[in-house]
Amino acid sequence: MENCNAKKIETDLYRYFEEVQMKEVLDHIAFGCSHTLCDYLPKEETWPYIIKSEIGTWFARFGKHGAGFSWLVVSAKDHIRNGNIVPEAVKYIILQKPQPIRYPWWGTDETGYRYPDKLIQKDEYGQTSIMSTSSDVAELVKEAKKLVTEENMNNALALDEKKREYETFFPELLDADGNPTPELIYGGTVGMGKHIVYSAETGEKKVVDKISATFFIGVDNGKAYYAEKPILGRPGQSNPITDIDNQDLREKTVYYFKLLS
Repeated sequence: MENCNAKKIETDLYRYFEEVQMKEVLDHIAFGCSHTLCDYLPKEETWPYIIKSEIGTWFARFGKHGAGFSWLVVSAKDHIRNGNIVPEAVKYIILQKPQPIRYPWWGTDETGYRYPDKLIQKDEYGQTSIMSTSSDVAELVKEAKKLVTEENMNNALALDEKKREYETFFPELLDADGNPTPELIYGGTVGMGKHIVYSAETGEKKVVDKISATFFIGVDNGKAYYAEKPILGRPGQSNPITDIDNQDLREKTVYYFKLLS
């Protein structure tokens, strides 16, 4: 597993166990977001490893996708509390400064402040960004559709080309009868082909094996459009795509949510 480019795995754990088990005492430590996790790079190309070549020792990396600065601090406290880090043994700690737009923690912090829900963008390379935050899920849905429309429809292409050449989409979940169900919203994947579904009202989270959805690709002249797949042998005819694993949706950007339950 020296090169992780081929397939994304549980790299938060991979980076941790690969490096921490090599050394009993952690004296050089790096905390950061995905730029520290570096899960799509060979180990030799990650910035903590490059520092190693300069100073002669490696840094144990604690990286997390989408982490904000406060997460770095809270995570360090947790590792000290559970014994992974012994403060007296530490010589250097590097805190990589994440993007300031990111909220630092999921849930409620030690002061009782509850962080807002989040609209997440995951691009074709698997990199995630927090695009918006709000305590109102309906506002996040509006923002998701606005961003998708801007990317897919605000260009000089003809409508048919826009519908074929879309680059982003937003899943809208369907019930068992194939009807839109706005009370349920999509929360991305959790590995092993499973998906997260939230209750828009309560924030309750469920992990499911499969979802059924239509995939919003934008509004043009007041009409909403959804991803479609041509019907073989029937020129000019198509059916809505309802399976998120459809190959036509691969290597595209998806918008989804992280809610507080």
